[in-house]
Amino acid sequence: MALAGAVADPNEVNAIARQNSISNAMIIGTTTSSSYSDLPDAPTSFTFVKLSSSTTLRIEGKLTLYSTGGSGVVRLGASVTAVGAGSGTDYDLHNRTLSTTDVWGSVGGFTRVTGLAAGSYIIQLRWRRVSGAGTLTVNTDAWVNLEAMEVQG
Repeated sequence: MALAGAVADPNEVNAIARQNSISNAMIIGTTTSSSYSDLPDAPTSFTFVKLSSSTTLRIEGKLTLYSTGGSGVVRLGASVTAVGAGSGTDYDLHNRTLSTTDVWGSVGGFTRVTGLAAGSYIIQLRWRRVSGAGTLTVNTDAWVNLEAMEVQG
């Protein structure tokens, strides 16, 4: 919160109207896709009810993983899909270079989505290989976090 008489920071979060999150161990899965794809079938999504059309949806995701067979650049993203719609929109969260084969790394980041109407949405964590020859890999030692908050400001 801004102090009395201070100029408000436009990036400051003024209030949280609603929040939902998951934190889970992963199951075994890989990708070499250059397009976003869903992570393996561990719980990596949830339904989020957005209360107001005038608020912003803040999405944060984190994932631990490694690359096999060469280096690779992973991009973590989140899909936002209105419940009942066929497909949604992918939003980039962050990139991470995995330059050493079979060494664990983590990728995490966030985005702010404006212009969404009030309603129910499915928030799904997704991944893709941006470049490199490695196979992006998760297993039961990997961990995933996904959080969404409806905020003013």
